[in-house]
Amino acid sequence: MTLQDLANYGEILGAAGVIGSLIFVGWQVRTNTKATRLHMHEQVTQTYMMFQSTILTDPATFAAGMQCEKEDFSDLDSGQKVFFFATMLGFFKHFEMMHAQYSNGVMDEETWNAWSTHIRMQFHQPGAQIWWRLRRDTFIPGFQHYLETSSPPEMKSFVDLLE
Repeated sequence: MTLQDLANYGEILGAAGVIGSLIFVGWQVRTNTKATRLHMHEQVTQTYMMFQSTILTDPATFAAGMQCEKEDFSDLDSGQKVFFFATMLGFFKHFEMMHAQYSNGVMDEETWNAWSTHIRMQFHQPGAQIWWRLRRDTFIPGFQHYLETSSPPEMKSFVDLLE
């Protein structure tokens, strides 16, 4: 075997090592992406459950706000209006963050589709529509467009079930 033959074998082994390294890096990136998405899903769910806990401190006020059809929310007293407006802002800022994660490829489509149903279910309630007209400019244009061009989901909301 000549020195040239050894050099050729060395190049082949080097190329195989590079290919093996690229495969390993690709596997690591894929594994990391999965872990990141699972962690993000966990965080989204935990944050949402925190908001659910807020609603449970005064479910009657939240339900009344969501059912409200008066532009001035005159059926609610001042404290109830503050509670409803603050809760809705928290909810929809959370939904806006989820929309940004989906739009930027951080949230996978399957997860987004499930949350999207819930977001649209909340958005298309009478009180949420009134609240949105009063607060829409506090949200980014892409999220505004998403909500305003969305259709209500087939699933009934809790407001529908209260009637």
